[in-house]
Amino acid sequence: FLYSFGVKLNFFLNILLTQKSFIMKKLFALVTLVVSAFIMISCGSNTPSDVAKSALEALKAKDYEAFAELVYIPEKEGQDVKEQRKALADFFKEKTEKRYEKKQGIKSFEILSEEIDEKGETAVVKVNVVYGDDSNKEEDFKLKKTENGSWMLDMGK
Repeated sequence: FLYSFGVKLNFFLNILLTQKSFIMKKLFALVTLVVSAFIMISCGSNTPSDVAKSALEALKAKDYEAFAELVYIPEKEGQDVKEQRKALADFFKEKTEKRYEKKQGIKSFEILSEEIDEKGETAVVKVNVVYGDDSNKEEDFKLKKTENGSWMLDMGK
């Protein structure tokens, strides 16, 4: 009887330890994933040049919704920011597609400079845009630092 009980106890403990090991491995993997995500987010750069680059890549891909997500829209009582972004995306689609169609789209672009004001609240990124018809134009992207520290395109005055 004791031998049989010992075998059963040993079997039960092996299963428990195996499950505990499995749970610990999964917990360790989860913690590692969360820490890695936190490091990537905190180390991710959100510079004015990064935002200008993302904006141009969105325009190049004709992804006007993505472009509108990069534009600073102040929250005002009674106004829906999502609706404003949708309207802005529709506006840019209408206006820029005609302009870029004449120039055969954006072929490439190069960030020329980034100037951040002394207070660190606004910035101007100068970009050289090359179009599909091989013409080029220097563009200035004005940016504003939001309350949460992110840079966004400033379409204001």
